[in-house]
Amino acid sequence: MSKSPLALIIEDEPFWSGIIAHLLRQIGVESQVACDAGRARELLRARFFDVVLVDLVLPGQEGTDLIREIQGDRLLLNRCVIVTAHEHVASYFSEEIPIIDKNRIQELAPQVMRILGEREDVPRPGDLPAS
Repeated sequence: MSKSPLALIIEDEPFWSGIIAHLLRQIGVESQVACDAGRARELLRARFFDVVLVDLVLPGQEGTDLIREIQGDRLLLNRCVIVTAHEHVASYFSEEIPIIDKNRIQELAPQVMRILGEREDVPRPGDLPAS
């Protein structure tokens, strides 16, 4: 049996990290949460994540700087998603990184599945129940 994909949720608000983790569980993706950039770096050094979901407003360091660091890691290139209520700030990355507005959080699952790509053990967008 294949191991479930693993996501890192970098989000300082427990309400949003809980919603995101719940959405990921529904599509068979396990997750870990980092509530600031420092903890995110520790987790990224400790293990591989199939996808990284980053809020732009974090304590201690802006998510934009952390995203640049993550995108510099060849193993994580094209595995980031910005999840934010500040879509206007996120537009700086619009050509490089998918952006999910928290007001449209239902769009997260299909985006994560696209990033996970060809893994045979990950449900496809057509497998999601109708909303």
